[in-house]
Amino acid sequence: MSAVRYLPVGCLLSFAFGLAVGNSRHEPVPVHVNVQPLELLKPAKENWLTYHGGYSGQRFSGLTQIDVTNAGRLRAQWVFHARNSNLLEATPVVVNGLMLVTSANDAFALDAETG
Repeated sequence: MSAVRYLPVGCLLSFAFGLAVGNSRHEPVPVHVNVQPLELLKPAKENWLTYHGGYSGQRFSGLTQIDVTNAGRLRAQWVFHARNSNLLEATPVVVNGLMLVTSANDAFALDAETG
């Protein structure tokens, strides 16, 4: 497999690493997340509320923890293996440290810091 196939996975892991660094929390993952309509128009930097990150579809994050000076030193902090999914590549939705990922038949709520 070429490095290009791994690019989306690397981006996802990098994004998850940035969330883990910038969002240290230790309380249990919430069962319900309430997002207001105005938050969808201008989400907080640490949230990724839609498939493309926001309604603009730019897939841009305003987080500054990862840049050209440290991107090459990123390492996975945790890995999630979804059951019944041989090859899972998905864009998660992230709200206040809660990462939501779907596979073919399941939905998973993960703590973005610990997995």
